[in-house]
Amino acid sequence: MPEDVKQIENSAIIMRRIPPPLSQNTKSTPDGALRPTSQFLQKRDKKDSGISFTQLSITSPQSLLQQLDSQNIDRSGWGVCCLLVGDVRKLGLEVVHKPEGDDPGHCEIQGDIKRKTPKKLAEKALMLSDADILNGTVPDRT
Repeated sequence: MPEDVKQIENSAIIMRRIPPPLSQNTKSTPDGALRPTSQFLQKRDKKDSGISFTQLSITSPQSLLQQLDSQNIDRSGWGVCCLLVGDVRKLGLEVVHKPEGDDPGHCEIQGDIKRKTPKKLAEKALMLSDADILNGTVPDRT
C-alpha cells in the first residue's frame, strides 16, 4: 500500500456531495432527519471502479463543497451526506482510500455493487446541516 494510502477504520465517516435541489434529492427519516435519495449513491459511470466519497478525517465538508469552484460549478444549494464505514462494510462492500490531486481524502465504495445497493446505502446515510458543514461535524447517529 503506497505511503499516502491509508487503511480506513470502521468508525470513520465518509461524505459525498448531493446536488440541488435538496428538496427533491433528499427524504425525511422517521425521526425527522434528512437522508439522500438512492439516485445519488451510485456510480456516476459504469466504467467507474466504485462510488466516490471522501473521508471526514482528511477533507472537511466545506472543502468538499469548495472543490466545485475548481470545476466552475455554483455550489449554492449543494449538500453533503455522510455514512459510517462500518455500515458500508456490513453490506459486504469495501471502502478504499484513493487520493486525488484536489482531494487527498478521496475514497471509493467498491465491491459487488448490486441494483439495490444505492437504496441500502441511502437508508444508512444522513445529510449534514449547514452548521455541520461549517463546523466539520456530523449528525449524532444514535
